[in-house]
Amino acid sequence: LCDPERGELTGIIDWGDCVIGDPALDIAGLAIAYGRAFAEQVLKHYQGVVDDAFWQRITFYRRYDPAFSSLIYGSFGDEEIFTQGVEALRALSLD
Repeated sequence: LCDPERGELTGIIDWGDCVIGDPALDIAGLAIAYGRAFAEQVLKHYQGVVDDAFWQRITFYRRYDPAFSSLIYGSFGDEEIFTQGVEALRALSLD
């Protein structure tokens, strides 16, 4: 949660996706939600390594993560979301 007037983080409501993984996936999520310019601003404060393939991985995640996420979450019993993931993946393969 964020206070837009102060520009401050005010709370975290979901730790379900908290894992040690590729930081490019986190930045991709920000780019999906708020655009590349915002993601670039966040990266200015990132103290980890931004290697040559960082933005390539972000592009991959931005393209495929919505479909894969639907497949994963839908596989826990939500057939509608799973079907949306299959359809999204099929549409991507046609590009």
